[in-house]
Amino acid sequence: MGGFAGDNSGEITGSYYDRQTTGRSRADNQWGTPKTSAEMKQQATFTDWDFATIWKIKEGSTYPALQWEEQAKGKAEIFTDLGGVPWAKLPIEVLASKDMLKGITGTEYAPNEHITRGDFLYSLVRTLGAAADFTGNFADVKEEAYYYKEIGIARELGMAVGTGENKFDPDASLTRQDMWVLAARGLTQLEKLEGQGTASNLDRFADKDQVADYAVNSIASLVREKLIGVSEDRINPQDKVTRAEAAVFLFQLYIRY
Repeated sequence: MGGFAGDNSGEITGSYYDRQTTGRSRADNQWGTPKTSAEMKQQATFTDWDFATIWKIKEGSTYPALQWEEQAKGKAEIFTDLGGVPWAKLPIEVLASKDMLKGITGTEYAPNEHITRGDFLYSLVRTLGAAADFTGNFADVKEEAYYYKEIGIARELGMAVGTGENKFDPDASLTRQDMWVLAARGLTQLEKLEGQGTASNLDRFADKDQVADYAVNSIASLVREKLIGVSEDRINPQDKVTRAEAAVFLFQLYIRY
């Protein structure tokens, strides 16, 4: 179960495939762990998988499936403007149905527009299930803003440190490197990362020199976790993030953590 694209190195853990139906089996675990068809239909095979809230299985009958797939059946389409981003449609609809992200209206998501820093942090805090009491916020985050609570939580936990002078610039477009920095800080503060990356994790990327100093270790940690850069030779850290791209990244976090 699960797939990886590109030329992966190292051992893959927590991923399994049916060696009987695929006709393949590798002892080095670079494809995941090979199992028999019968084993693939037993919950005990999938060590550390969350069958309480994320996965489901009919013991002895089916492979694991995501719970939201069943929940989504028969539901009306949430947003009407996702036809141009079929690769992001399911992540957007699943996260929206769980109140983890918002559209620009009740029926429009604007997938190709750049996501703002405030919108992304709102979704990130909700996706990771972060919570904290807080008494203050960034000076430029208005109390009536729908993301006021989530940004306050992120500030309290150290997920967001702002742009200086106690400001966060919530309406500015988010860059790829800042998206990854926010995510890595959140995963670290919530003790969800297995380890921290170093600058050497970025050596294979042709544009590593475009990564800001403050973002190096955060991006390296996500590369180490195989959350980004699995098959690419560039990561384009300075590019702005579209709302569709942000949803796909957040969906990875939702499924994995």
